[in-house]
Amino acid sequence: MWGFELNDSQSSREGYVAMKFPGITALRTNAWEYPGGTYGILSYQKTATFLKTLENLLGQTQMEKTMRSYFNKHKFTHPEPQDFVAIVKDTNPNLKPEIQTFVNEAIYTANYCDYSIKNIQGITLDVDKKGSLNLPVELLIEFVDGSKKSLFINESKILDFEKPIAKAILDPRNVNWMDLNWVNNSKSAEDQNLPFYLKYASKWVFYLQNIWV
Repeated sequence: MWGFELNDSQSSREGYVAMKFPGITALRTNAWEYPGGTYGILSYQKTATFLKTLENLLGQTQMEKTMRSYFNKHKFTHPEPQDFVAIVKDTNPNLKPEIQTFVNEAIYTANYCDYSIKNIQGITLDVDKKGSLNLPVELLIEFVDGSKKSLFINESKILDFEKPIAKAILDPRNVNWMDLNWVNNSKSAEDQNLPFYLKYASKWVFYLQNIWV
């Protein structure tokens, strides 16, 4: 059956990223202190988006193990955010430091992120990051000669390579669901010479293809 369809995770993410001020307050906020109209989006939709990102980082098996441990230890109680953080750490003894940092920031700060490919000019690639949420993402570069290079990036940066760039894609596996805008995560050298309407039409096609994953 063909058609446009959003699952629960995708719907939750759309609610969060559509916020006018996504960095308005932290998840760890008393219910009565949430700014007006934000309680539902932040406590449910942003939390779901955070957990989906964590699942992508840990892998489905480890995430299920983590959530099972959390439930078994804290069922019929009133756990605090630090209880979840502790379970994540205890259940994943080889947890990478950047994942631990991400978990803490996603819960205790209002940090957000929006990665984008700003420009491709010959051998030079301009990557931009808005917001200060610490979560390195993969950057995949495809060169004119057909070769590829992958690296991780966590900040705005201008990168120079030894050969011309054909295309660049940030987070090609869609790990980071907290990125506020997936549409600006890719750019090709050819796109920059297209008329405005065609340039952004191609970006929307990329976006629509990726929300089904």
